[in-house]
Amino acid sequence: MSGGDLLKRHLAWVEQDKLEVSEKLFGFNYQEKQQYESFVEGYVKKICDIYGETVLDENDLPFVAITSRVTVFDEAEGERLTFRIISPNDNNTVDFESAEEVIGASYLSKVGKAMLLKGKNERVEVHTPQGGLCYRIEKISM
Repeated sequence: MSGGDLLKRHLAWVEQDKLEVSEKLFGFNYQEKQQYESFVEGYVKKICDIYGETVLDENDLPFVAITSRVTVFDEAEGERLTFRIISPNDNNTVDFESAEEVIGASYLSKVGKAMLLKGKNERVEVHTPQGGLCYRIEKISM
């Protein structure tokens, strides 16, 4: 699949997921629904502005996208972790294609939001109630 086709397929999926998540999670809560839809529209705009002309390789993406698989180095623990950035609409957090353990992180979670649109070798810092996390992105793929 060409890079342009991959990007178009991804953006079409994001638009469909936005509609489903918006109804499922926010229903009649207009303010939260509007904030969520604005967040997703901002994500799409950034991808189009920054990466619209980029040739994408699904095995070596230049940025973290929704549905991508992200391998990071946990600087505090000294270990590698692999995340799949998933929709809050997605119940499947397990990657059956690999024997490797994969952590599902919703793109609405603190970790998921912090990783979105970051590139390889970028640091991701996340502040949680349990403390801070600091990851360095090593690999991004679909």
